[in-house]
Amino acid sequence: MSEILYKYIFTCVLPVFMFVSCQKQTAPCILTEQSFKEMVLKSENEQKYFCILLIDTFLYKTTNLLSNRLNDDEFKYLREKAVFNMVNIYAEENRWYEKWLCPVSVPLTCVFSPDGTLLDLIPGLTYESIAYMNKAVKENRANDEYYCYNRFQLNKRELVFAMNEVLQAKRKSDRGENAKPLIDSAVARVKYPYSLFIKLKNEDKQRDTVNMRNTFTELLSINDAYSLFHYTEEFAAAKKMMDSAYDVSEEPFLEVLPVIVEIGNCKYRERKEFHITLKNKGKRAINISDVETSCSCVTNSGDKKYKIAAFDSICLSFGFTAEQKGEIERYCYFVSDARNAVVDVKITATVE
Repeated sequence: MSEILYKYIFTCVLPVFMFVSCQKQTAPCILTEQSFKEMVLKSENEQKYFCILLIDTFLYKTTNLLSNRLNDDEFKYLREKAVFNMVNIYAEENRWYEKWLCPVSVPLTCVFSPDGTLLDLIPGLTYESIAYMNKAVKENRANDEYYCYNRFQLNKRELVFAMNEVLQAKRKSDRGENAKPLIDSAVARVKYPYSLFIKLKNEDKQRDTVNMRNTFTELLSINDAYSLFHYTEEFAAAKKMMDSAYDVSEEPFLEVLPVIVEIGNCKYRERKEFHITLKNKGKRAINISDVETSCSCVTNSGDKKYKIAAFDSICLSFGFTAEQKGEIERYCYFVSDARNAVVDVKITATVE
């Protein structure tokens, strides 16, 4: 009887068990907060593509969402051929991603080949987004049809090509190699603080003082609010490269008072005046290059450009006209060449 039972197990039950086991779905490999170098090393060793998901939400929630969607049969190829890494773009060690890519929104997925070449940039985390990740890995290239809004006004292929050049130039320069051809090409395509800073660092390593002066001048000529806010460290490091005696702590500091303007109760369409004082707490003049507001309901009665002498102050007049009822919260932004390049003031009101 036992012989018959064993024969039955080996001829009938075991093959079925093995078939079911072989059909078992490959679980997606999802990591969190791995460095770019760690991902390249892992991917090269395993000969797999890797996707870095830049997010600004709770990692575990996004990880579960991604895992659930990757388990769809449609994405079997992607599960088997790629590994995933979820990183918080606002964590200090990951801020370079934001400086490199200047993303308009997150989540944003960077799809890489095993050697760390950028293949695609895919916004969102919908089924459609994952379908295009799958396609990018299968075709080993960017997808033109899934647009990625960007600050450079480039189409998808141009954007991916330019961002990859910036990245590879950074990697090459970090290894101590001369990245001049790569970074010169990248800057010609996307001239922004991060590409210019990499160019300046590379020229510094190569002791190319002539081109350093030109690059430094180009870098400092960029003074829009976004750049001054996001590349404060790069501007300071560039100044230190050009002048070893430079001390960022000696840069003037812009103090804005009050930090919150409480208008209180007011009527719909009623105009309320208020004032904001700007103080220069430093040894050199501060140039205010722009005064911006978050809504047309807040207006500046004067100019948008000012110069504040060392240890001096100015008082600006503003008006608030309620365009809707309820609890209102608006902002004023002051852009300058001070150490704190962009300063905001909150405006609150209760509109009846």
